Amino acid sequence: MLKTWNLKKYDNLEIEKQNENYKEIPHDPSYPVRRPGVKYNEVLKDERWKKRRNNILYKRHYVCECCRRRFKKGDLAIHHKYYVIYPNGDVPYPWNYSDSALMCVCHECHTKIHNEKPIPVYYRKHPLF
Repeated sequence: MLKTWNLKKYDNLEIEKQNENYKEIPHDPSYPVRRPGVKYNEVLKDERWKKRRNNILYKRHYVCECCRRRFKKGDLAIHHKYYVIYPNGDVPYPWNYSDSALMCVCHECHTKIHNEKPIPVYYRKHPLF
């Protein structure tokens, strides 16, 4: 069974959502959650993401945050709990999100998370980073 998480436990997103700079936008699977014109799979090949991913896996002890099982590095994914988008369409690169916005999950739980509910996308008037 998939363990659900509490965003307040990880960061202040619930408080931030009350800020006038945040506005939740309707989920649309075709909505870009990457830099315009840049394919997400290509971004994930960037050395900065590889380094960031490995750092998160190390910090989380290679344990899935949903099922609490330990895995090898290649059997885990880093899941973004939410995405941010700016008025010009830019989205922060995946390595620019805070640790609290990222989850270490096994591929099975990652699939369940994406099938269970859409990932929130927040419209941000001003840069976070």
